Amino acid sequence: MQAIDKEVYRGCTIRVHHDDCPGNPREWGTNLSKIVMFHRNYCFPNDLDLCSDDYSNWDEVRDDILKENVAFINEIMMYDHSGIWISMSHRYPFNDRWDAGQVGFIFLLKRDIMKDYGVKRISKKTLHKARRVMEAEFETYAAYVSGQVYGYTAEGPNGEDIDSCWGFYGDIDEAIEYAKGEINAWLEAKIEKRARYLKGVIRSRVPLIYRKPMAI
Repeated sequence: MQAIDKEVYRGCTIRVHHDDCPGNPREWGTNLSKIVMFHRNYCFPNDLDLCSDDYSNWDEVRDDILKENVAFINEIMMYDHSGIWISMSHRYPFNDRWDAGQVGFIFLLKRDIMKDYGVKRISKKTLHKARRVMEAEFETYAAYVSGQVYGYTAEGPNGEDIDSCWGFYGDIDEAIEYAKGEINAWLEAKIEKRARYLKGVIRSRVPLIYRKPMAI
């Protein structure tokens, strides 16, 4: 598998790869937000099971969604050019007249917020928290849609397999930092093992010529 990024850290090698089989975050069953998206060429979430054939414009879709007692709703835009990207923003390139346009809505239902936060009334503070969660969920899904999901492999100085992990959505740096943490733990374990060995041979008064060298 071809690495898209490589970094040497404390004598060890980290390689970052595209995750070729990432999980769809909208199927995890943990999302607070709801999504309704229509596109003739792509399969997108449709949490209300609406039919695109029933609508002639997005205002009609919005009106039907609002019947569900919505706390907050936002348009979803898509840019389709040498790959696809989605956004909650209308900024360029998501307002491009040729390759971009609206594909749906993301929204929060009042009943879901009240259940998730255990409240009977949605305050501004609670709604703000829910919106932050919605934005994070959208960023994760947007990374999935655009193929920006990564994994890493970490090898020791002599090619030893230290660790590998997949499913980092949207952030190569997060994968690298996680790999560094695993390398630190691996090296610390080797140092601790070396220290235990040295204490043992010293207590046993093993002559220097019989002490085994241990690489760290």
